[in-house]
Amino acid sequence: MTRSFINDKNLINDKKQSFYNPIKNILTSLKECPKDIAIVYDNKEITWQQYYNNILRIADTLKNDYKIEKGDKIAVLTRNNPEMMYFHFAIPLIGAIIVPLNYMEHHTNLSYIIENSDSKIIIWDSYFDEKIEMIYNLPNNKIRIDTGSNNYPDFKVDDYNQIFNSRDKKNKELKWDDLYMEPTINDIISLNYTSGTTAHPKGVLLKYHLFNTYDYVTINDKIKFLPCVPMFHLNCWGQIWNIALLKGITYLIDLSNKNLYSFIVDNKINYIIGSPIILERFINSIKKSLEYELQFLTGGAPPKQQIFNVAIKNNINITHGYGLTETGMILKNKNSIIQGYPWIGCEIRIVNIKDNKDVKKNGDEYGEIWVKSDNIYDYYKSVNHRENGYFRTGDIAVQYPDGAIQIVDRKKDMIISGGENISSLEVENCLNKFPGIKRSAVIAKPDDKWGEVPFAFLELGDNCKNNFSEEEINKFCKKYLPSFKIPKNFKLIKNIPTNPTGKILKKHLRNLIIS
Repeated sequence: MTRSFINDKNLINDKKQSFYNPIKNILTSLKECPKDIAIVYDNKEITWQQYYNNILRIADTLKNDYKIEKGDKIAVLTRNNPEMMYFHFAIPLIGAIIVPLNYMEHHTNLSYIIENSDSKIIIWDSYFDEKIEMIYNLPNNKIRIDTGSNNYPDFKVDDYNQIFNSRDKKNKELKWDDLYMEPTINDIISLNYTSGTTAHPKGVLLKYHLFNTYDYVTINDKIKFLPCVPMFHLNCWGQIWNIALLKGITYLIDLSNKNLYSFIVDNKINYIIGSPIILERFINSIKKSLEYELQFLTGGAPPKQQIFNVAIKNNINITHGYGLTETGMILKNKNSIIQGYPWIGCEIRIVNIKDNKDVKKNGDEYGEIWVKSDNIYDYYKSVNHRENGYFRTGDIAVQYPDGAIQIVDRKKDMIISGGENISSLEVENCLNKFPGIKRSAVIAKPDDKWGEVPFAFLELGDNCKNNFSEEEINKFCKKYLPSFKIPKNFKLIKNIPTNPTGKILKKHLRNLIIS
């Protein structure tokens, strides 16, 4: 049995240190299985020995050719590829800090992040050449990974293959100890940025002491891991480092691959992390029950209840987590639409936003999630404000008598109609049950009489024809919702906009109403 659990003194991988250092996980796999496959990408197999050698070459080049020192920031803009995995070890190996860039961001936000992070180098995948050319404040040192693009930028760049994979580099004898920069427990391994849905993205500091609460998955066989989230997102939820400790195989594919189900079954993938959108796509493509057990870790927007029902019947276990860039995972549950119970080391309150008192545990009273934990991340160049030691998440939830917590909305997405609170998520869950509706998004629309009323955007399924009326939807909603919660207007939309974790970008939809 392989258990991904880091909160264990036996797993502190350096006798000189009193804390867990994730970059040393690569040494475990190198020592125990150097010839085993570590990565499968584009029909190529990379062993743990090759993985390790590539990490050392990159670390040596950054340290000795580019004079990178402890604490320097290196921005990385790539898709899910082996290079992104190498960088997650090579950069912190020499004491530097990786800054994973969200390739879905607008170039103006990327410009802001590069400037705000004080990055000394930017490394990018040539797939993003056009976006790179629009960034106005690139560092002096620019390294380009050629992945087949012919759109060469019109400024000087260093070629990744030449500087990292030259014959001289491959023949040079490199040693871990000559490159390794000893971290302290409060040193920074990664500088991640929030999605910036309301203002500029905020830099969030991932420190070494935060790696003490990984318990994501239990698997009986050798882990075959498929990351279905972009690796820039919370460092692939920490799994780039975690899988190295567990000696698993990481499979990398284009996330838009239409044959996702076949790929998973053919390769007997048994561990996936992905957004609810990816989960739903996989579940809906199931042809027959899996012959082995698959673990799927998801978070972001909550999956639909019917997804859990189908998964359980087909030998798929879903771990449903909740957290923020600033907190990591703070709630976790198994095979349930309810996000679940407080995570290791987390003290959580559900607080009434009117009087700052804890709500009743009746599954009915709304409150904001406040969390106190040693694992709350600090902001970079700004203050992470606390309320009596609690971080206010901005998410609204209810709590049940057994302590389980369920997210009902973002604080800013709550609809207040005639003084009554309406959870947009509750209305969306109802609409998503209507035959033919693939996804819905409910926002507040200004109203002269009630202040605000619910307005629903509807995305239809691929094979659904628009042959139903608003009257039919209203009649359906009345089975589940009181009248004041039923949307007053509906609008069909081809694709409801979401971020990489499946959260609906309601700011975009509000702009549609305004326009």
